[in-house]
Amino acid sequence: MPPSNRRISRRRNVRHPVSWVVDMKAGEHFLYASIANVSELGLFVAMQAPLPEGSELELRFQPPGHESFDVRGVVRWVNTVSSGCPNPGVGVALTGVDEATKERLKELIRAIAYVDGDDLA
Repeated sequence: MPPSNRRISRRRNVRHPVSWVVDMKAGEHFLYASIANVSELGLFVAMQAPLPEGSELELRFQPPGHESFDVRGVVRWVNTVSSGCPNPGVGVALTGVDEATKERLKELIRAIAYVDGDDLA
């Protein structure tokens, strides 16, 4: 099974397409990118020069009509331009999310899932 199929089959949460700006800090570097899809505890950040797997991030994003989220994450996998992937970027697992933020994320995902016509458990 190709790596991308293994990755999809391991996901516990459905990802929903979005187009949100995200500000990221990786060490001393500040980056601006776009979130292409989101789930309760992860997201895909589209970027032409992806960060290496294992990079720790501080992220800030504000979905339209919602308060901003300040969360931490770690790069779990990377799609690079050189690998022939049409969607370069990084899969980020959110880490250390407090319960209040986790609930806000769940509510946001439920709203997106409702618009997408999906059910969220």
